[in-house]
Amino acid sequence: MAQPADHRINWLLAALEPEELAYLDPDLEIVPLPKGTVLYEAGDPIHYTYFPHNAVVGLINIMEDGQAAEMTSFGREGLFGLLSALKSRHAFGRYKVQVPGTASRIVLRKMQEALRTHPKLRDLILSYNEALLAQTFQTVSCNAVHPVEARCCNWILSTRDRIDDDILPLTHADWAELLGSSARQSA
Repeated sequence: MAQPADHRINWLLAALEPEELAYLDPDLEIVPLPKGTVLYEAGDPIHYTYFPHNAVVGLINIMEDGQAAEMTSFGREGLFGLLSALKSRHAFGRYKVQVPGTASRIVLRKMQEALRTHPKLRDLILSYNEALLAQTFQTVSCNAVHPVEARCCNWILSTRDRIDDDILPLTHADWAELLGSSARQSA
């Protein structure tokens, strides 16, 4: 059985007050996230909220013509599988493991209950969601005006911060999907 310190590898869980983590802890489980695993496709019902430890999960938008681009990514600084489940309970896009690792996860219903009953937890999650939205706006702007090399550098640096490793297990196809660059380079 995992100890609370294991869950605190995730910085959001580490920021919780002890009583808030103690409330979540019995329902948190540590799960492996193998590279390439698709946790949700667009429109899928969301069943879990994930708190990555050393994994990086991308939220990818798949266009009608099959092209793909990452909209945002999630690492040990946050969570995923909650924001899009606040009302619709369905995934915004494809949630795909880009860098393998582990995460703590909790059943969505239990996480929603915790948000209703623990105001400090709710405030922390709302602050994270606001920061994620600001980061996503910045990503959209950068995708529109910066060359692929600059976007690639940004992804490498932010991922390095998330996993504490200099080796990123990504292929050329992974990079094309992350950066939405395959169509631009072939045009």
